[in-house]
Amino acid sequence: MSHSNSLSRFKRSGNQAERRVIKGESVPVEEKVISLFEPHTDIIVKDKRQVQYGHKINFSSSKHGMTLDAVIESGNPADSPVCYH
Repeated sequence: MSHSNSLSRFKRSGNQAERRVIKGESVPVEEKVISLFEPHTDIIVKDKRQVQYGHKINFSSSKHGMTLDAVIESGNPADSPVCYH
């Protein structure tokens, strides 16, 4: 992580805080700084439960439980299953 990128995210986070707290604005999700160290971190909302930050990972497994595939999703896609056998 370069210092210029860190400084840019730090300035954006200060601007975001000013907009939200002082001006009472709603900051669109795509403009929010979620992490200074991992800019690709996503906001993950599960129904009405607590908001989490990170990455959603989907695993595919065999009927014996062996992991066959793993995909790191972008954003907060639905949790609905793709298929069951």
